[in-house]
Amino acid sequence: MKAKLLQAILILFLVGLALDSKCQENKENKENQKLVTAFHGIITGSNYSWYKNSIGNYNLSNLEFFLGYSNKFNIKNSFDVNISFMGGFKKGKTYTQRLLNTNIENLEYVLFEVDKFDKLLSHNYYFLELPINFEYNIYRKIDLTIGYSIRYYLPQENQENYSYIFNNKFENGILGGISISISRGFFLNGNFIFATKNSYSSIIIAPSREYDSTLKKRAFQLTLQYFFK
Repeated sequence: MKAKLLQAILILFLVGLALDSKCQENKENKENQKLVTAFHGIITGSNYSWYKNSIGNYNLSNLEFFLGYSNKFNIKNSFDVNISFMGGFKKGKTYTQRLLNTNIENLEYVLFEVDKFDKLLSHNYYFLELPINFEYNIYRKIDLTIGYSIRYYLPQENQENYSYIFNNKFENGILGGISISISRGFFLNGNFIFATKNSYSSIIIAPSREYDSTLKKRAFQLTLQYFFK
């Protein structure tokens, strides 16, 4: 009697195990068949940004730091849409009087324009940013990234001649790079940002010549993201 009871229990256990395994398999198949899988997380990072000058290289650069919330949507395990909502600031750097250097090229331009931008970039400027990235896997844990970033500089008091550039203004750009999965949920991203329009343009008429001056933003970006379902 005991042997039959044990045999029956063993059969029921094996049947239950088989059914549980089948249910788990069906659950995994259903998850794999989802059109879109959503992930949520946080993002932080930094930019080394500079303004490409049409006259010459005057190192009009700053560091930028940001923190935010991210959404990633995986579509049919083919590619990802990565959208972040970030806040950050452009960190001012110490103002240095370039005119003390007597070996400067285009001295008039430096006097009329570059010195003003040096003063402008010595202040902090705060912004909100919305980058939208499309990611496609090219090799194991490496994704190719391309996207568009919308930045809005918050209103603030004018401090220098050209403060309006960072006062209640948009500064948008195309970005591209790679995303690397470094561990479960963690991603390291590197991008290059190319502004879609000039941040500033003007014609400077100096005693010796005329300068067609334009500044357009460029940046190298490094970010760390962590995602959880």
